[in-house]
Amino acid sequence: MWVFDANDTSGTPLAFVQLFGDTPRALAASPDGSIVYAAVLDSGNQTTAITEEVVTANGGLPPPPPGSTSGAPNTGLIVKFDPTTGRWEDEIGRNWSPSVAFSLPDDDVFLLDADATPPAEVGVVSGVGTVLFSMAVRPTNGKLYVANTDARNEVRFEPMVRGHLAESRITVVSGTVATPHHLNPHIDYAVVPGPQSEIDRSLAFPMDMAFSADGQTVFVVAFGSAKVGVLQADDLEAGVITEAQIPVGRGPSGIVLDAARDRLYVMNRIDGTISIVANASNPATRALTGTVALRFDPSPAAVRDGRIFLYDARRSAHGDSACASCHIFGDFDGLAWDLGDPFGPVVSNPNPFRVPPPGGNPVFHPMKGPMTTQSLRGLADPAGPMHWRGDRTGGSDPGGDPLSEDQAFKKFNVAFFGLLGAASQLSASEMQAFTDFILTVRYPPNPIRALDGGLTATQAAGQNIFLNSPIDASVLQCAFCHRGPIGTDGFSSFESEPQEFKIAHLRNLYQKVGMFGVPPGAQAPATGFLGDQVRGFGFLHDGSVDTVFDFLHASVFNFGSNADTKRRQVEAFLLAFDTGLAPTVGQQVSATATTFTDPSVTGRINLMIARANAGDCDLVVKGIRDGQARGWLYQPASGEFQSDRASEPLLTEASLRAQAATVGQELTYTAVPSGSGTRIGIDRDEDGFFDRTELDAGSDPADPASVPGPVTTTTTTVTTSTTTPPPTTSSTTSTTTPTTATTTTTRPCHGRKCRR
Repeated sequence: MWVFDANDTSGTPLAFVQLFGDTPRALAASPDGSIVYAAVLDSGNQTTAITEEVVTANGGLPPPPPGSTSGAPNTGLIVKFDPTTGRWEDEIGRNWSPSVAFSLPDDDVFLLDADATPPAEVGVVSGVGTVLFSMAVRPTNGKLYVANTDARNEVRFEPMVRGHLAESRITVVSGTVATPHHLNPHIDYAVVPGPQSEIDRSLAFPMDMAFSADGQTVFVVAFGSAKVGVLQADDLEAGVITEAQIPVGRGPSGIVLDAARDRLYVMNRIDGTISIVANASNPATRALTGTVALRFDPSPAAVRDGRIFLYDARRSAHGDSACASCHIFGDFDGLAWDLGDPFGPVVSNPNPFRVPPPGGNPVFHPMKGPMTTQSLRGLADPAGPMHWRGDRTGGSDPGGDPLSEDQAFKKFNVAFFGLLGAASQLSASEMQAFTDFILTVRYPPNPIRALDGGLTATQAAGQNIFLNSPIDASVLQCAFCHRGPIGTDGFSSFESEPQEFKIAHLRNLYQKVGMFGVPPGAQAPATGFLGDQVRGFGFLHDGSVDTVFDFLHASVFNFGSNADTKRRQVEAFLLAFDTGLAPTVGQQVSATATTFTDPSVTGRINLMIARANAGDCDLVVKGIRDGQARGWLYQPASGEFQSDRASEPLLTEASLRAQAATVGQELTYTAVPSGSGTRIGIDRDEDGFFDRTELDAGSDPADPASVPGPVTTTTTTVTTSTTTPPPTTSSTTSTTTPTTATTTTTRPCHGRKCRR
């Protein structure tokens, strides 16, 4: 966590406070400001996975339910730490502690002394929840409220968690003692699906909270329920949920109370609106009085139409679960789940194999064992079938394509009924909309990779081994299976495991760092007990391998001489693997009256210009000029900047930056995804008329139906760079070809509210 002096305008951090957790997210402060609270998003729940070879050597899996499908493969096992016994136990109470080489302290919320110099950690809270979204402090007693969900991944098999994957909660923290409160105690999880009346009462994914001025009421937005829950704080702390509900727009993600006007403002992320609730403190007259659209929404139609299906808990058994219960914000929850169906059928595996299994005829057994939650990002890349085994595949349909991502994702429709416990699946059109949306979601840049996309000497040595050395069984290179820019092309491979798996992509390995320690019996050398760890799941399909380095100790790999050095080099390369979005994207730097000639500022600007020239990103600049909010877009073809007023001449970077020499005319340079620069920089509604040009003419730059007039024909010429990026596993030089597209649009315009 970065700490700043609010009176220091230089932007220099006062201190850095290290937190023992992954992805810190929420912050809150005590009423007197002396204590700052910091919460970890993916805080875990003290579960981990035991490797298959260790489980098999120590008694095997717990017995499946009577009547289960025969022939189940040997798999790993999820175990959970029991604080009362101090042991890692499975579902039948067996002690697996000797096979866990670390401890998971479950540090969820950190307390920092804000008055110390520098601020320092003075306490930690455990047992808050698995995924922590937001925090708020009750003004009357200073207790901390944490909105969270708590996962039930220690429960084996899909039928046993059907409709009950995770619970939405508010955990009340007093000092360092956490007391969780289930937001939906009305749910009868034994009846699946529940009645509509039960679904209508549920609150799913509590994302934000606000207290009334007197501290007696807490308002919580339920992102998956399109409503605000109104809870009485005294009752909640006593363990009683007394609530009212306010229907709002889809995906409510933020809430603010205007105490002076007794009015709530609710941000509806999916709808792109703000709901206004009047008389917030008066239950008798409290009401939704208005909804305001957030002007122009640049999201593609696929996003607007399909995003709701990731989050909408009203399409689950009890109104409290959705795909986002595990796929947090379209990513993962850092856990493994055993979602096999002990009563399901064995089905054939139609996917293509890079290395086919001996004897052929691979199958998918319904009891697959633990599998870590996979990200929903980057699925449109050429990755083919989905899930670790590729068992979501279009190849199972007559005439289907096993390498089709569209067909593969639609195979998840069964999860709405089988896992979420809904009364039915999505309709064909709804599932297509969901699919179209998911295939737009991308990975962020890899933060380990250099901003220019290059590799360090160690990473480059690892890349060379990956590409060229016969490591696998002393015959095959890593790249023989892990092909293409993402590390897979959708094929599967035989690897002497009890099951056949799809060749895994390699883009998000850096996200899984945080578990260290090898138990006796695993393939890598045992490390002994290593103490506290951040994560309980690491690498491999079940998350049972702690590091890439230890994974590379598998018996199938032969690194020859200096083996550990080579393993470290390959590990370094894999952790820096290209995600498909250039590392420069998202980078920013500001030029001010005191920094506009600073070499660190000009160096970062020159880097972003170079990457824009290479096609990695677009470069936009925002700032104030002569008292007006302005924007500029870098043009690689000329090496100059186009302003948001079409009549102005192009500017060189030096002349643009020189404007920042005047106090109040600071400029911020931002590298944005390729193709988005025009919208972000100079034409926010993408109607072909630049923003300041529209303001000069009296039309609305945030309304594509409002354009300068009278105009009948507009010709827009856009010059872009079509770049073919080199494969991640190749040193091939990229090629850039300028292309020019000219479009002519005719439309009648009648002043400010011209309608197409």
